[in-house]
Amino acid sequence: MPGSIIAIFMLLMNSTMNTQPSRNNQPGKGSSAAMSPVQMREIVRHWYEDVLSGTIAETANSRSYASEWEGTDMDLGRLFTPDYVNHVKPSPPGGWKPGVLGAFQVIKTYRLSYPDLTIKIQEQLVAEDKVITRYIAEGTHTARPFLHLPPTAKHYKVTGIAIERIAGGKMAESWGQWDMYSLLSQMGLIPSGLETLD
Repeated sequence: MPGSIIAIFMLLMNSTMNTQPSRNNQPGKGSSAAMSPVQMREIVRHWYEDVLSGTIAETANSRSYASEWEGTDMDLGRLFTPDYVNHVKPSPPGGWKPGVLGAFQVIKTYRLSYPDLTIKIQEQLVAEDKVITRYIAEGTHTARPFLHLPPTAKHYKVTGIAIERIAGGKMAESWGQWDMYSLLSQMGLIPSGLETLD
């Protein structure tokens, strides 16, 4: 059952997260205590479904996709702490940048490769200061290379689970795993045969 899968995932991730103490967990340094579970879930939902999801329209001139984003105000400062840390793998060389720049880097990495990227949340749970999210992401690889792979013009769909730590009403840390095997299988880079999404 989906709930059982998330419960198992939480147990596996808990030991990893506990070995690296999170910042801003001290009293007075930012806390999710003043937020309700509904508010915590909504912050994360807004990030995945409203900000990270969407379609980038090609321009008729020679400007690059990246330049279209440089002047875009996505109000990321309201969603992420100044010292936000993204632990999600795979990541760019050197890892994700800290703070709002790291969130902006996530947007460019995924949406500039998959302009029609859509993320739909299937389930969310709140555990203390963390929001656990199960989602389905899909999009068509028509723009920039992704994971060093050139555009394929194919449509892909994968599942994933993400954990966001909330501090001071914003996302302070992220962990996550998505189905890399399924993506590589859909790309034809590894043998298929296991059950995949329709």
